[in-house]
Amino acid sequence: FFFFFTMMGGIVEVSSAEKAFVVGGIDADIRTDGRSRVDRRPMEVEVGVVSNANGSSRVKLMGTDVLVGVKLEVNDPLPEASDEGVVEFLVSASRSSVSGLGGRSGEAVTRSLTSLITNLHTTAAPIDLKKLCIISGEAVWHIKVDILVLQCLGGNIAECMVAAVKAALKDTSIPNSTIIRDSEGNPVDFDLSSDPYDVFHIEGADTFPIVINYGVIGNRYFLDPTLEEEACCDCVVLVGLNGEGDVVYTKVRSLLQGARPTLITHIVKNAKKEWMAMTAPTANE
Repeated sequence: FFFFFTMMGGIVEVSSAEKAFVVGGIDADIRTDGRSRVDRRPMEVEVGVVSNANGSSRVKLMGTDVLVGVKLEVNDPLPEASDEGVVEFLVSASRSSVSGLGGRSGEAVTRSLTSLITNLHTTAAPIDLKKLCIISGEAVWHIKVDILVLQCLGGNIAECMVAAVKAALKDTSIPNSTIIRDSEGNPVDFDLSSDPYDVFHIEGADTFPIVINYGVIGNRYFLDPTLEEEACCDCVVLVGLNGEGDVVYTKVRSLLQGARPTLITHIVKNAKKEWMAMTAPTANE
């Protein structure tokens, strides 16, 4: 048996025979689950699954399961951004949820996922933080996005997490506020609406980036790798695309060796093609 690191820093044990079987399937374009290199597995997305959250979602993918809850708080703004709200991401995973990845991998998984989702948020900057300001310099909305990895045995946890975060942000409802002003018209306080229908949604949630995950073995790349396939990869490539289909994030994680620059170029081109296919149903609705 051999130990291999997965995309998110976990450890999976595979035998030399298992690796040969996986690699042979990728080369022959018939993967162990019957898919071709460009086939994806069906992803199940549910929203409104946490009753006491302002927004929530759950994404399942053949053994990978991610739950996201969004909570709202009114806080002071950051000193450097007095008229902007705050979005914060917290990723957690229980020991049992990552039990298939080896004993020390839980912290590595959460650290990698936190870095990924934070980079997507700051690099793409899809959310209009100024729309989350109630009173400049005094009160802003603080959006806390809690991400819980329930299971990751299906692999491709990065795509699942990002899809779950996007769905939860789109599901989030924020109460409208009424500003109370003094005799000179200066804002001094505010009231939040208690009407469940007097709300607004996060501007920019619709265009929050998606991530497409590619495994690379030799000169072949393939979509939506399983956990076993990730363990056999030379490297994995994550491509993040915004609501316009522009590439805003690329990450190559070398597991055994890297990928040629020309292969990465082909992967990025394929990611743009996949983005068009993934977003076409929404555009037609």
